[in-house]
Parts: sequence; structure tokens; C-alpha cells
Amino acid sequence: MKIYDFRTDISIPSADIYYTVYKITNIVNGKIYYGKHTTKNPHDNYLGSGKTMLKAIKKYGAKSFYKEVIFVFDNEREAYLTEHELVTLDLIESGNCYNIVCGGYGFSSESIAGEKHPFFGKDGSFKNHKHTSETKKKISISAMGHSVSSETRKKISNKRNGYKYTDEQRIKARKRTSGSGNGMFGKKHSEETRKKISEVLKNSEKHKLASKMLSKKMKGRKLPCEISMKISIALKGKPFTEEHKKNMKNFRWMSFENESKKVKIHEIDLYLSNGWIFGRKQNTKI
Repeated sequence: MKIYDFRTDISIPSADIYYTVYKITNIVNGKIYYGKHTTKNPHDNYLGSGKTMLKAIKKYGAKSFYKEVIFVFDNEREAYLTEHELVTLDLIESGNCYNIVCGGYGFSSESIAGEKHPFFGKDGSFKNHKHTSETKKKISISAMGHSVSSETRKKISNKRNGYKYTDEQRIKARKRTSGSGNGMFGKKHSEETRKKISEVLKNSEKHKLASKMLSKKMKGRKLPCEISMKISIALKGKPFTEEHKKNMKNFRWMSFENESKKVKIHEIDLYLSNGWIFGRKQNTKI
């Protein structure tokens, strides 16, 4: 039952809960916004929760908006029905309002999915546009220092747990990041950048854990001859770094039957006692 109509009534009867339909007007550009609100105080300062409305408030400031409570009901259904009558597709398409979905539904993914969405099949206003360097810089600065909470990380992890990409998705992703689609295509990191990346990874616990897991996974596996040959050709004639030379002094290649591995200096006697010999078995298969 309607208990208040701004066109004829002066006062609002008391109630525990009010279901209001309100109208907000931007006094700068004349744009309007209709909404439904459940409240204990019909005259509160609520200015809507729609994304476009919130962005407008951020842009113009709350003082640039004038709110009118136009209807009050004692039940939610009638409030939604009235909102439905006010917020029509014609109003949305007029471009003179902040509403992006027809009234009467509330904002939910089901109510505006697919063809129900007022902009279904229409090009967005940002199509074929690109952010300017200045805008990109602003976005970058605003994102600095932002970190995802552990709770959110856990939710994302649980949602992705067990998910497997289809062959089609894998092919698309491979094409998207291969060749010219790769951000580093035709580019090379400078020595300074390489050193920075190296230092970050050295001190990263996640990287250390990932390295251990990869090492464990790769243990006992042999690279195909074709890949081994490519690596050998790529490294041929390339001088070792001082750090690499230092590490080489701490290991010796040893082999047993068809297996070869680098053995730490202090473990050599143990391997010798088990039949291992110095040297590395060469894979002659082609």
C-alpha cells in the first residue's frame, strides 16, 4: 500500500521500515537517477549505489545532487513496481539518466544478463579508443601499493582449484602470447634490468619454493636430443660468468652406467664407493 505521495501528501505516517522510491538530480548537467531504498529514515542522505551514480558523485561531489523522496510504501514489491514504471528502456537510452538497468529488478547479474541488458548488442562508448599516456600513468599510480587481501586470494585460489583449460583455450592463449603478440617481441632486457630481476628473484621465497618444486619434478627426466643440441649450440663459445665459474669449482661431473650428474665436492668419495666414475656420458642418439 502506498503511504506517501509527494504530489498530494505533506507528512509521512510513522513506520518501522520504509520502502522508498527516490529521484536524484545532478544540478550541474540535469541528469537524473531513480532508485528504490529500504530504510528506517525516509529523509536519510542515501544517494544510491549504482556504479554510474557513484562515479558521478565522485566527479561532481555530493553537493551537486538534489534528492527527492517521491514515493514511500509499506512493502517492497510495490516500491519495485513503481521504480519499474519510472525507469524505462526509453529513459535509459535517452542518455539523460544514470540508471543502466530498467527499474523493478534491483541490480543483479541475472536480471540484466544477455538480451535483458539495455546495451546488449551495442558498442560501448570506449570501443576503438585507447588510453592516453597521461591516463595510463594515472592508472599506474593509483594501483601502486594495492595488495589483494589473503581472504580474497584464498577465494580466488579455491575457485581456480582443479580448473583445467580446454585445448581450444590453450591454443588461443599460445597464439595470443607468441611472436608479435608477446610483449617482449623484438626487445631485450638491458643488463641493468636483468640484474634487478635477478636480485628480486634471489630474495623471493616464492621463487625459491617454485625452483625446488620444479627441480623435484624434473629430477630423472632427460631432455630430448633435439633440445639438448639447441642448448649446446646456443652456449657454444659463450664465456662463463665469474659466478658460474665459482659454482663449477664446487661440483664434478660423474657418471654411472647411463646416468650422469653433477656431484658436490664433499660427496665425491661416497659416489666413488658406489661405482661412479668421473666424467659425463654423452648422449649420442639423434
